Amino acid sequence: MKKLFMIFSALAVLLAGNGCREEFLPPESQTRTVQVSATVRMPGIAEMSRAADEGAIRDVNLYLCTPQGRVVLHRYTTSATLRFECLPGNYMLRVAVNLGCDTPLADCTIVHRDDYDALPMYCEREVTIPSASGGAVQLPALEVERAVAKVSYDISVEVPEIELYSVQAASIPARSSLFARDLTPSDAPEDYVHGDAVRCHGLSASGTCYLLPNRQGTVASITDPRERNARNAPPCASYLLIRALDKQNRVLLYRVYLGENDTSDFNVQANGHYRFRIAIRGENLLDARVATYTVLLKDNFYLSEMSGYNRYLTSYLLAAKVESSDPALRLHAELTLAEGDAAAFRFDGESGAEHSFDLAAGKLYNFPIVYGPEVFTAGNDRLSYRITVSDGYGFSQRFAVEHRMADALFVHAGDAGGAVSFSDVLHTEPTTVGGLTYTLALCAGDGCRLAATPSTGYRFAGWYADEACTQQVSASSEYRYVPASHTARLFARFERDATPLDAEGTANCYIAPRTYSRYSFDATTMGNGRTTPGIKPAKLAGTEARILWETGSERGAVLRSAEYDEGRIYFETGRRPGNALIGLFDAAGTCVWSWHIWSPNSDPTLYTMTSSTGAVFMDRNLGAETLHAASTSSRGFYYEWGRKDPFPWPDAEIVYGEGVAHDSFGPFYLGDAAADATIAWATAHPTTLMGEVAGPQDSWLAAPAPYLWGNGSDGHTATQRSLKSIYDPCPPGWRVPPSEAWGLEDFQLLNFEDDSGWYIRMNGHYTTYPFTGYLYPGTQGWVYTALSGCFAWSNTPGIRSQNGATTVDAARAGCLQLDHFGTVTLNMSRCQAFACPVRCIKDE
Repeated sequence: MKKLFMIFSALAVLLAGNGCREEFLPPESQTRTVQVSATVRMPGIAEMSRAADEGAIRDVNLYLCTPQGRVVLHRYTTSATLRFECLPGNYMLRVAVNLGCDTPLADCTIVHRDDYDALPMYCEREVTIPSASGGAVQLPALEVERAVAKVSYDISVEVPEIELYSVQAASIPARSSLFARDLTPSDAPEDYVHGDAVRCHGLSASGTCYLLPNRQGTVASITDPRERNARNAPPCASYLLIRALDKQNRVLLYRVYLGENDTSDFNVQANGHYRFRIAIRGENLLDARVATYTVLLKDNFYLSEMSGYNRYLTSYLLAAKVESSDPALRLHAELTLAEGDAAAFRFDGESGAEHSFDLAAGKLYNFPIVYGPEVFTAGNDRLSYRITVSDGYGFSQRFAVEHRMADALFVHAGDAGGAVSFSDVLHTEPTTVGGLTYTLALCAGDGCRLAATPSTGYRFAGWYADEACTQQVSASSEYRYVPASHTARLFARFERDATPLDAEGTANCYIAPRTYSRYSFDATTMGNGRTTPGIKPAKLAGTEARILWETGSERGAVLRSAEYDEGRIYFETGRRPGNALIGLFDAAGTCVWSWHIWSPNSDPTLYTMTSSTGAVFMDRNLGAETLHAASTSSRGFYYEWGRKDPFPWPDAEIVYGEGVAHDSFGPFYLGDAAADATIAWATAHPTTLMGEVAGPQDSWLAAPAPYLWGNGSDGHTATQRSLKSIYDPCPPGWRVPPSEAWGLEDFQLLNFEDDSGWYIRMNGHYTTYPFTGYLYPGTQGWVYTALSGCFAWSNTPGIRSQNGATTVDAARAGCLQLDHFGTVTLNMSRCQAFACPVRCIKDE
């Protein structure tokens, strides 16, 4: 196996020897003291040099003790020569050098320092001071030893992918007793410190450091230097920590344990000199002495980054992970806000500018970050923070993060009504929120400009702060927006530039008198929206408007378009007059209601005639395009009694919309299910003519309803109970007449034109009653011949007389009839399944 990391060490340990000793005490009768002098020296000074003067003696503390340890004499001097007086006898002499002050023996403890001006030294030996003539004794020189170990290193990197970063002594005893050196070292990690990391550059480094002694013993099981690692070493053993960086900016940690060999010994002795020559040849994943770690820090502000700016989000995340080959690695991080509003900055749930957190190897962290001042201005729109990550040995990495914030404005301009343009903005882009399409604009604190341009057929109706458009902020198409918050919404409202046809009330028919014009009406109301006996309207809810049919042979000639928007239907007339039917459909494709659009050559409400009963009639049938009886377009349209939807005459030119056609429904003749003969079914099928219900039954309803057109009377004279209902087919201000509205004596027949109808005069006004016949859905829809005369429905239910009593016939209704002989009658028993024209009266 090839070694990528090699350590060569040479150990020199200097030990001071002790000679044999003999107990000697002065006789009790001897009390005369003698003068004693001695010189303190450090051997081998000449061969040692460093920034710290390893041989310098700056001060000396001398302690003369009895063999039992009691101090009988203490002297402090800044000279290397000691002079003192004492009684002759046997003593323990202790000398402490370079403590820096007068220090009692009990306080002779040295503390780890990264730098020394002069090294702490000591000497401890037994001495005999004899009696001497002249009273003076010269002791031999006292040779002191260093109280610290010296570590020298030379490091070289042999691969270009790695560069040295720092060297550091680690796990050093924080303090050491100068004379009690045989004590067992502490096993508490808090009693150990790390030295300063010495910064390195390039591919080589050398240096020297001093450590307090750390006698951690031996581990006999280690026989291979590759096993000399953190897993096998004593927990508090001292080591050199070498850091390097590879090309991926990963931190490589090389841990070199100190001791008297490169396998089992972990003792660091005072006065020892440990020399290391270290060659780094790569990252050795098999050598457990080598550890690596990489700090990965990244926030996710990029999620909202647009053109170099970020908008406010309720929470961003700072992702942090330490990738390391040492699972026990722990790092500490400090975050400092450099720019920004500290009161609006929150990290991991806490506000403020200073934050700290710890990172464990292998774990992914996601710390929430919130930066949300009420509005971003030139004074707070820069968010900048710094993160310093330390590994506990003095090595730190610094990460700088900067963001530029901007206020976000979401502008909704509708779907087709117009567009909004921007100026003085930092960025714009389309986006969708809650199903609505917006333009997201980033604005500086002083705001931006918006301009609304309506599409053809629309007008600008104002800027609003809410989707419902109830809170208008400006009516001008050009608007200067100044942020009041870091996130806001604005709605540009465009309305169709169309004439509202429901200004005087809603109905099932609207008169649109002009070609090439835009109109609109309420599409949420059933007919006139009025509650009448037996009928209670509901609010309509649709999603789409469709043109079901129009008269003529050219699609779009009568109605060019029809659209549904926010509860209204908008349509545009074409180049020629005519009639059309517009349906409102829900999301499932069901027709929920329909409206007849009557676009005649002239306004039919301008020419009226008043009956002797006081009823004011239109001068034509509902839907008629002309008054010329010879033209089939003078007939108007056909209505089954009680239904609101018009049916064209059989030979009329009709263009049906896609998927729509005229149809017949006939339980009696065609075998359809009578259960479908309901008002709801009829409403959902406005182009289907319904026949008699099997029974036989004269109504198109399985359960006849004589009140459908608003007349709840039990006889044809109860006009006070006749009201316009939601199923009435007439336009606003008009309704289907009750049977008693006609004064039959008012009909003055003037001319009979080719079996086409009658021209008549009524109270000085002229009009036409064309021969219409009626539709009846048998095996096929058909119309009677002209000889069958003209018909016009009333809203009065049928009358049945039996045994002198008059009752309501719910399946029949009253109808005006004018035959080719000129006979005018009221038929009160007309089958409701027949489809006849309607001639409306004013609804007064």
